[in-house]
Amino acid sequence: MRKVVKFFNNRNSTVNIGSIDLRKAFDKTNIYGILCMLQEKKLNPDLVNLLENWCLKSSTSIKWQNIRSRDVPLMSGVKQGGILSPPLFILYVNVILEKLEKSGLGCFIGYKCCNSYMYADDLILLSLTVTDLQRLFDLCCTLFNHLDLPINISKCHCLRIGPRYNVECKNLTINGEDIGWVKETRFLGVTITNDRIFKCSWDAAKKKFYCCSNVIIGRICNSAPANVLLKLLDAQAIPHLLYGISATTLSTKDMKSLTYAYNSIFAKIFHSYDNTVILNCQYFSSSLPFNYMYDYHRYNFLNKLFNAELMSVRSEIDAIDIEDYNSLQLKYCLNTEDSKYQVKSKIWRYFENSFLLNE
Repeated sequence: MRKVVKFFNNRNSTVNIGSIDLRKAFDKTNIYGILCMLQEKKLNPDLVNLLENWCLKSSTSIKWQNIRSRDVPLMSGVKQGGILSPPLFILYVNVILEKLEKSGLGCFIGYKCCNSYMYADDLILLSLTVTDLQRLFDLCCTLFNHLDLPINISKCHCLRIGPRYNVECKNLTINGEDIGWVKETRFLGVTITNDRIFKCSWDAAKKKFYCCSNVIIGRICNSAPANVLLKLLDAQAIPHLLYGISATTLSTKDMKSLTYAYNSIFAKIFHSYDNTVILNCQYFSSSLPFNYMYDYHRYNFLNKLFNAELMSVRSEIDAIDIEDYNSLQLKYCLNTEDSKYQVKSKIWRYFENSFLLNE
């Protein structure tokens, strides 16, 4: 989605984003609908019968103070946590993405459809015009009603990114109810903001990081050595700060803000807010500074896409990511075949040489 929005931003186009949230999608999935779709896919009839038997024998009960209710048969929904649940749910809702692709509405790059992105029960729609976005909403309403999946209207909204991001638009509707335009939306745990260009807000990530790191440092700072604290923070707090950043190019402002948050744990552990002292603490504790850590995760993310042939040097939409990928390879002398361990070793060696040179 980021690539699509940036692609049209470069052409001074405003992209309208519609977010649709389903209410209890996993619990509302129709079992017989799944079985019918499996038959349409010409799955082995014996497997279809086995799944039908397995689903019809599923039941639940409630236990309260040593009293257990009678068994209630489960006639809808997939088991959350079950191995087969994700692929069965994907099969059930995939018809929505197929219909949206064939609709001819929304964003297209060449002949490639880029009008919808769905993960679990969250659906994002992309369109260059408000009219097309409303038509996509209407189509989704029809499809979800057909699949008997209710839409959570209170969690649906619209957002604009591009030159006309701040132009007031009429509210769109879903099932006759108004859907407002917002300044921020969350998708896959990442906050996207409305602006002239594609931007993400990392305030929520920093908040979680500060909460987690303060709890760890506050409780065991005086009873544990620094290396133990850093290990705990690396496992529990720092992942909050790194979540999602590998998929995008950070701005200078975002880099400074995230670096300040990351350096705060070293300041608290080693009782110094001097940047030179913090850099020395990071080096002698074998901890990469934040900018090198970002390069490590960014490169591994892009390298995985490149090796899976999901990123092409000939694709205009991948131009920014390819530029980042090549610059990181050149900077740290990395190869496509390098393992994560080799990548981290080369980045650390680069940091070490830079640190010793400045010393």
